[in-house]
Amino acid sequence: MTVLSYSRIHCGGKSYTIDDLFVSTLYTLASTMMSNSVQDNPSQLNQPSLTAQGPSDQQPAPQASPEMLLGSPPKRPYIVLVIVVALLGGGLLGYLSLQQPAPQDATPTEAPPTQTSQSAAPHYVGEQTIMFRDVTGDNSSGSITRTITPGNISYLASISVPGPDEGSFFQLWAQKAEDYTGEDFATDLALIASFEYQAQGSYTLEYDLSFDPQEPFFTSFHHLFNAVVVSLETVDDDVMETRILEGTFTQ
Repeated sequence: MTVLSYSRIHCGGKSYTIDDLFVSTLYTLASTMMSNSVQDNPSQLNQPSLTAQGPSDQQPAPQASPEMLLGSPPKRPYIVLVIVVALLGGGLLGYLSLQQPAPQDATPTEAPPTQTSQSAAPHYVGEQTIMFRDVTGDNSSGSITRTITPGNISYLASISVPGPDEGSFFQLWAQKAEDYTGEDFATDLALIASFEYQAQGSYTLEYDLSFDPQEPFFTSFHHLFNAVVVSLETVDDDVMETRILEGTFTQ
């Protein structure tokens, strides 16, 4: 198993990690080229040794040549060494350029502003159930649940009343309470819906009122018609006839 090792060098104020195997490969290549160069010039390794010679072995002094006066030309191994060093430097710079991380944008990214939803549920959003009170003395009773959520108001009511005369029916109305502070409507009453017959003396009602949660027609609890009325009707119109049950939603 080959264990990879790394070295760190510093260049231009930055630190780089270099694979030691890469550097070892370049070094081996350079050594091979130097060895081949020396083998091509064996004369450089077989220089004559300077030993003492007797009088009979003395040779006439060689005459000075231009090469001896001007110096011998550069040897091939040194040229190869320069080329190898250049290759090593170029390879190292190329490797470092590949390892250099891409420049990062120093400009901080601003987070988008948090938008406050206009439909955030206020304290009056929720469900409330109240009991009706009889205002006729006929022992009528009932209950109503109002549920307010962003964009919707729902009513669920049930009443127990003596059976009406033929042709009569019951309706539910919303009315301004005494603490109403909402818009000044032309009427203090708003018809919600009619009750449906379930059994002898038993009637129920379900109704949903939808509105734009971004632009609600009320902005507080007291802007609502919090009083509710059950009436006995003979004509299906917008005029209340006989009150039989009443109730008020409170905070």
